[in-house]
Amino acid sequence: MEPDLPAPQEAIGVYKNIRADDGVRYAHEPAGAEDLWLPLMTVPSAKGSVWSDAWLAAFGLSPRSKLAYFVAGMRPWATLEREVLGR
Repeated sequence: MEPDLPAPQEAIGVYKNIRADDGVRYAHEPAGAEDLWLPLMTVPSAKGSVWSDAWLAAFGLSPRSKLAYFVAGMRPWATLEREVLGR
């Protein structure tokens, strides 16, 4: 997304639109998230944003969860059911 990175005000607008969508909700940290997260950190490229990507992946690996995102950074985790969103 780097070349298409929105300005902060535009990003806030996108966030507000997503937040106002009735089909989107915030999830509380699932029970056992740490147990799902720590094994994800054994990938050879565990540096930089991989830490936060792995934490989000742990949410997606939790029961009754599906993670939708814009970045390809979570692809190292084959067991993650994911939906990559595009523009």
